[in-house]
Amino acid sequence: MVTRGVPLSRRLSAIFPPALMIFIACAMLLPYTDRVMYCDEANTLYQYASSPVRALFSYATPNNHLLHSLQVWAMTTLAGTSGAVVRFPAFAAALAALALAYRTSARLVTGDALGRRNAGMLSMAFLLTAFGFADYAINARGYTLSIALTLALIDLVFATPPGRFYRRRHQYSLILVSAALILTLPSMILASGAVGLWALIQQRRDRRWRRIAAALIVGGLIGALPYLPSVFAGLMSAHLGMFGEFDLIYLLEGWMQMVFSTGNTPVLGALFAAATLYGGVLSARSPKPTALPAALLLGIASAAVLGQFVLTGHALFARNYLYLIAPLALLAGAGGARLLRGFSPAAVLLLTAAGAFSLPALDGVYMEKAIIGQIDQHVGDTDWLIVGPCLNAPALHHLTQTGRADLLFERPGISRVIVVTREGSIEDNLAYFDAADRVRACQPFSDIAWASVNAFVCQPATS
Repeated sequence: MVTRGVPLSRRLSAIFPPALMIFIACAMLLPYTDRVMYCDEANTLYQYASSPVRALFSYATPNNHLLHSLQVWAMTTLAGTSGAVVRFPAFAAALAALALAYRTSARLVTGDALGRRNAGMLSMAFLLTAFGFADYAINARGYTLSIALTLALIDLVFATPPGRFYRRRHQYSLILVSAALILTLPSMILASGAVGLWALIQQRRDRRWRRIAAALIVGGLIGALPYLPSVFAGLMSAHLGMFGEFDLIYLLEGWMQMVFSTGNTPVLGALFAAATLYGGVLSARSPKPTALPAALLLGIASAAVLGQFVLTGHALFARNYLYLIAPLALLAGAGGARLLRGFSPAAVLLLTAAGAFSLPALDGVYMEKAIIGQIDQHVGDTDWLIVGPCLNAPALHHLTQTGRADLLFERPGISRVIVVTREGSIEDNLAYFDAADRVRACQPFSDIAWASVNAFVCQPATS
């Protein structure tokens, strides 16, 4: 049987390596998808994924990644609110990003079919073993979706011959990706804007690039529409002054750790960086623009960081720039394939196996997990548990999944009240939950190691 002139057996043999890599990624990451929820992902579930309207139009805080929250709403409506279900959209986006890394890398590099395949596989391996990517693959946030969409953007613009820019399917695809980028994170205008700027420059010598610029603009406008209520309410301008990093060195260190740190196997991060640099050198000598997306996206992001810092004194969080790992993985695949040549398949296996050793850190010690452990150990059935803002959402999720959600509510037969706060006085936290007149005689709960939070044991006012 022949499909499009290529025997089916050959097509299947070409699909098998990346499909196997995605299967390995599932085997590596799935065991960690039910870890205790972090604050932001639990807040996503309860604040924004409770309805499609809230998911798409409630931008009260930047925690709401609109398109991702809509996906979480759909999944939890169909399959419940277990950790694995809530994290499925982020996990699926990570797998899509791996597949797109293979496709885009293989289309961007020059050489024979085997060389392109090796480049694609190495791009997948470097992306999978980057600790920040693995961490957000099992974190119910929109960052892996931003990576997948960035790779799709690069594929549609830089790995597609300009002769196809006139095709309606291509233009609609680009509009969809551009809109999805903005709907995922408003800061992703840095990615689509960088590519749009390049298209406007290119259209001076090749009118076909006008189609790219127009599609990106239309998609960006569509993606911006759900934010308009927040813009008119003044919430967007307030966000610019409330959130971000106030130290550029700390920002850079955080980003480097996410992209080039691999937990217990830091040598993988060094190999990723070296392969990226070598890929850049090779691209300078190649007619194909393998390094162009990285240069554009990194350049615009750096300018945005510096500009925002000069104007406001701070910049966006390091995780807002995690999408930059997408073009870097493509460069690393190209550089690694040329450097390793015939040893690329073995290198992919070794990289992936070594990366697996860093994954236990995904479920290491962190504040939410420590607090949940203390609650399970020390809060009894006759206690009333009051958990302060941010920590209350992970506690609610865990207790709901274990059938103990009633601990969070006042009820008959309470013998004591346990209050856990991350910040603020106990009076402020009791007032926040309208419990100031129902709780008395609070004392520090000093017998328990509460992991960087304050804990108090109190008496119910009716006792």
